[in-house]
Amino acid sequence: MVNLRTARIVVTGRTQTGKTSLVRCSLLGELGSYIIYDPDYQFTGYGYPVDIVPDLIEAIRKGERQIIFQVRDVLMRGDMWDGRREEFEMLCQVVNRLKNVTLIIDEVAEVTRRPGTKAATMPPTLGLIIRRRMKAPHNIGVIVTTQRMKDADVDFLTQAQLTYTFQQNASDAKYVAEKLGIDTKEMREVIMSLPDYNFLKYNHKNGDISRGDFGWVEPPTNGQLKHL
Repeated sequence: MVNLRTARIVVTGRTQTGKTSLVRCSLLGELGSYIIYDPDYQFTGYGYPVDIVPDLIEAIRKGERQIIFQVRDVLMRGDMWDGRREEFEMLCQVVNRLKNVTLIIDEVAEVTRRPGTKAATMPPTLGLIIRRRMKAPHNIGVIVTTQRMKDADVDFLTQAQLTYTFQQNASDAKYVAEKLGIDTKEMREVIMSLPDYNFLKYNHKNGDISRGDFGWVEPPTNGQLKHL
């Protein structure tokens, strides 16, 4: 049985196939405290919004347990990747000092792969959190969503407990199947033909594969979410 609150989870698939909706509709309800790195504002309404690290620290001090870090527009420009990455590293340094919290990173490529390059690199403190902060007394979980698994595959898959894959194109389906150790023609075809909001769930611990689906749910308004 995987403890979702401390697990390392990869959610991958083509755009608009259900990645973010899976996190919002199926995973968030199983978590306690969480901080969501939200570059595309996909999690509005699911927590207390902040957009700079000092406000994140203040929200934690005030007792907010569900926080959405929504990246400022200026840092989402392609020429601001270094600034975006630096800010994310500061966010991770804050998380690294916490206990009993899940860090959720939507579209992890925004902080692992510089625009115009092919290789992804792990932000230093995120790598530390992934490798060393899962067990007590830290109990820090990490969930990432990514269109391409290659962008999360930097010291992450070796630590992952669960991977959810939605529909992929041919090359990405092959990459996912190879990395999960299930690379057959039939499995690649299954991954390529998954309908929207359908996924394969792979348990890294025992090799179990299951198929699931869910419906899209309207995000809550700010007033519908209780901040504990």
